[in-house]
Amino acid sequence: MDTRAFFSFIDALYAFNGQKRTVDAFCLGKIRFGKWAETISNKRRAFEACAFTCCAESPDFREQLTIYYDRLKTSVDNYEKSHWFDNQYDIKTQKREFFEQKYHEVRRKEITIAYNYLTALMGKATSTNDEESHYIDIYTIEQLNTIFDYLIENKHLDPKAKREDFIYYFSGKGETPHTPLRWIGTKINAAFFIEAFYDKDAKKWKKAQTVFGLTRLNNSLSCLSYSDRKNPFEELKNNI
Repeated sequence: MDTRAFFSFIDALYAFNGQKRTVDAFCLGKIRFGKWAETISNKRRAFEACAFTCCAESPDFREQLTIYYDRLKTSVDNYEKSHWFDNQYDIKTQKREFFEQKYHEVRRKEITIAYNYLTALMGKATSTNDEESHYIDIYTIEQLNTIFDYLIENKHLDPKAKREDFIYYFSGKGETPHTPLRWIGTKINAAFFIEAFYDKDAKKWKKAQTVFGLTRLNNSLSCLSYSDRKNPFEELKNNI
């Protein structure tokens, strides 16, 4: 039984002092961030294939898999409570902070995908039910398309975001995406967006973790003098 691909992924994301060495290499130009992110993604895919094959070949491996499942789950839970994604950094003036955040964005994404894969492979119950995977269906497809176009044009949402993923996350219609949307604007504006369009959704802040991978958005509003600042998305909401 060949487990090299399985442990190659684990070692890549849990190696001792791995964050410091990797971020140092980004800052010094020794490693291209995009190339590194692609390598980690490829390792995760190989990890999944290896886990499937090894589980089929060995009941003992399937039992031992719980150790790594729990490790991934702990990482996912820790990211939900972390402060790595609270701020936006300028690569020119805050290079190290910029690359540290990028490192953790990729690490969180790949660990979350791997954790979800093992959840399905091991037949465990997922921590997020279907109703918590998207916002309540209160806008038409036409309205959602207008919102999506606005967010892209005004540089709030990653221009590579898929329209069908956005529609699912904000209506529940279509196929479930495999990765969150990437909000590239400020965290406070993400909070303002959710507050403007889904203020009646009782789980709006919890769902933001699934949809955008952003935590504690409600804290972003509470840390601001909310009453003194106009919500920049109110006009868009009124227009649609």
